[in-house]
Amino acid sequence: MRQPTINESFNDNEETHHVIKQKAKTEFSEHFLDQLEEKYNWHAEVFPYAHLFKYNMYKHAINEKRLVLPALSESPFEFKNTVDIVNRFFHKGKPIINYLGQYVEQWILFFVTEGRYRSNNNRTLFVYNKERGGIGWLTWSTVLEQSSPTDWTNIHEDLKYNIFIDITDQCNAVLTRLMKRLRRTNIHNAYRKSIFANLQNLPEFVPFQQNRNNLHKQFMWYFEPLKKGGNQGYKRSAKAERFPKPSIHAMLKEYGEWLPSFRKRNS
Repeated sequence: MRQPTINESFNDNEETHHVIKQKAKTEFSEHFLDQLEEKYNWHAEVFPYAHLFKYNMYKHAINEKRLVLPALSESPFEFKNTVDIVNRFFHKGKPIINYLGQYVEQWILFFVTEGRYRSNNNRTLFVYNKERGGIGWLTWSTVLEQSSPTDWTNIHEDLKYNIFIDITDQCNAVLTRLMKRLRRTNIHNAYRKSIFANLQNLPEFVPFQQNRNNLHKQFMWYFEPLKKGGNQGYKRSAKAERFPKPSIHAMLKEYGEWLPSFRKRNS
């Protein structure tokens, strides 16, 4: 099945949001639109699945559309081509900066697994039985958020370790190819340059927390210098922040906590 393009899937930039809001102004008051933004507040969501889900709910509210989820078919999970995954980080040849910031590892993992793997404190691994196919990322995030426990399969103990390793390897392959493509991309403004510089220091993905080293635990995020105005040059950059990087298991565990609880849905 044809994969949706980035534009069809999701392109959450200021221009896209501005167009949506300008169109909505003809039917809603500015105050009401501000209330919707405050209610869904996708900007505050740093993890991709939550960010996409909140933005989808906001768009449905703006358009006064009833949320109808698509019919799904079951299919075993298969990793997509690395090149196709890297393409999701670009729109019309330009990098999508929202995907490449401080939580870039979360976006890579989400695109690699398509949100079809989750875990818990005991390292139990579950796989979602339904395939995304051509469903856009906004709708897909909502499908996952409203998924049923019966659609998640507990992976056998003998198989889960190898799957953690496979996910790790695939994420590292995407990171490597992503960096190669960014090196061939013209990056002009200071903000984008700082993001690219930070990405070059990003440590490789590891399966479990005990596999992390000082590069993961002491990772620092450096900020771009801001212009003073006029031709006065730049201000001193803000102080770098320590930003520890989690393992694959830690990210899948946090993702599992965002998804509907098996226990709640079974009660």
